[in-house]
Amino acid sequence: GATKQILIDGKPHLGTDRLVPLLRNFRQHLQDLGVTIKFGTRVDDLHIEDGRVLGVMVSESADEYRLRSQKLEYDAVILAVGHSARDIYQMLLTHNVELVPKDFAMIPMVRYEVVTVVIELRYGGSWWGKYLQNTLALQRSSQYVIKRE
Repeated sequence: GATKQILIDGKPHLGTDRLVPLLRNFRQHLQDLGVTIKFGTRVDDLHIEDGRVLGVMVSESADEYRLRSQKLEYDAVILAVGHSARDIYQMLLTHNVELVPKDFAMIPMVRYEVVTVVIELRYGGSWWGKYLQNTLALQRSSQYVIKRE
């Protein structure tokens, strides 16, 4: 029920300046709950018995030959691997783990004209152009710059 102006005033894009402290706080909250978070660690394999994951075999990321792999046992394992973890996906397939694709995808940048046309066709009006103009002014960086002609 909010007005369309909220898209401009609400600054819906979180931004890196706000994301980093948010993630630090989230990590601290999880650790306070007893969650172990590993950095610089590669998952080599899952420890599975009777169809149940009991832990993981891990090694340091720098140990490319996985010579010093160690077993870590947990009640639950969450693999937050991202999009470029083919070795993890292949390992999961060897354990007959069903992999299901996400129902959404995110893209870093879309040309202004394309977004404007799609939004206008879907929602009508030209409020999106104003929103993009204000949002991009806040998020401009040397890496991602949209040039309007």
